[in-house]
Amino acid sequence: MACVWKYFKVLHSLLFTILVGSVSAHAEQTLNYGLHQNKPLNFKDDKGQVKGLVIDVFSHVAQQENWKINYQPCTWAECLARLENGEIDVLSAIGFTEKRSQIYDFTDTPIITNWGLAVTQPKSKINSLIDLSGKVVAVMKKAGHTRAFKEMLNRFRVEAVYLEVDSFKEVLEAVSKKRADAGVINRLFASQYSKKFKVKETSIIFNPIEIRYAFTKGKHKALVETLDRHLSDLHETERSVYYQSLERWFGKASGNEIAVWLKSVAIILAVVGIILLGLTLFFKFEAKKKSQALAEEIDDHTKTQQENESLFKAIVHSGPASLIISDAKTGRLIYANQRAKILFDIAFGEDETQYNMIQFFESNEQREELREILNKGGILRDREVMMKRCNGQVFWASVTANPMLFKGQDTFATSILDITERKAQVA
Repeated sequence: MACVWKYFKVLHSLLFTILVGSVSAHAEQTLNYGLHQNKPLNFKDDKGQVKGLVIDVFSHVAQQENWKINYQPCTWAECLARLENGEIDVLSAIGFTEKRSQIYDFTDTPIITNWGLAVTQPKSKINSLIDLSGKVVAVMKKAGHTRAFKEMLNRFRVEAVYLEVDSFKEVLEAVSKKRADAGVINRLFASQYSKKFKVKETSIIFNPIEIRYAFTKGKHKALVETLDRHLSDLHETERSVYYQSLERWFGKASGNEIAVWLKSVAIILAVVGIILLGLTLFFKFEAKKKSQALAEEIDDHTKTQQENESLFKAIVHSGPASLIISDAKTGRLIYANQRAKILFDIAFGEDETQYNMIQFFESNEQREELREILNKGGILRDREVMMKRCNGQVFWASVTANPMLFKGQDTFATSILDITERKAQVA
């Protein structure tokens, strides 16, 4: 009996050691996190505090999983290289592409949707890709938007001179100080810094892309799965840390609406750009090319246009953000997605083109004020106005709109969010 008791104590001691060791190892797990300056996604502020949407989310998961985060500042190019060779374990505010997925392990769940955007000096006449021919364009080294932008210009045979820098902030500095005629940054960064650097956001918008977390290839499979599980839960839970962070950094109540609105507008403008460039190149090449070569060019542009129009229909038409495209002169509706039809009580199957934006504003004075801003080339962002449905019901709306060419026509692209409940809560 004494012998059995002795073996029992030894076994108990071994089990205790294994359990304690396992818990300690889990508690002490340290992850080296590559930190580049990309506000409002991730950045270090003037007081040295690390902040941003992807930081808030990752810090929350790290606390739940007992991960210790060791932030390692690096330029974007350095971060990518360090992630690839394993010097850092994780990197975020990184756009997912199939090519990158061969180098890094990505989470399946995205954080937010972003896109590329060209900026210029306020008085610049650069409004399209063709206008960039022979111009100096500041771009960030190794950025996905830089690669996509160069490919886009090559595809349309527009030759520009590239000034490569280490950060989006340096891109804005180059444009602001007139070392470059234009610059390429991402839309979220532009929303934070365009006014500070006194640059103008153009209608050259491209490369809608999902922002995710990336890990060193083949080293952290369990961590990727764990993070994905948390991300999925956070996306599905109302008022989770994810949605609270979205509201903090972007001032929106719904992350899904933000992501769809961003992608919707990016794809709409991409379609517009391709249509206009296709027409421009048609006439440009007509004088220089033989009929066979010209036919090939037109066929290529037609295929690209069709692909983008398919994306437009798939994402915009069924998306949860209300989107209307209207004639800039008359206000007549040219397009309204399904969400907009529901919002304004347009009957199912009814042709939206018989309606006019004039009908949807409660105040003629407010409508004319917004129209005047857009007619002068301005952009509306989150303007709160009273609107009304076809049945006469009045509601509070947040309106975001830009002037743009759509199928060769001057139009206004308008996104409308019903904020009646939000206004009621504030009151």
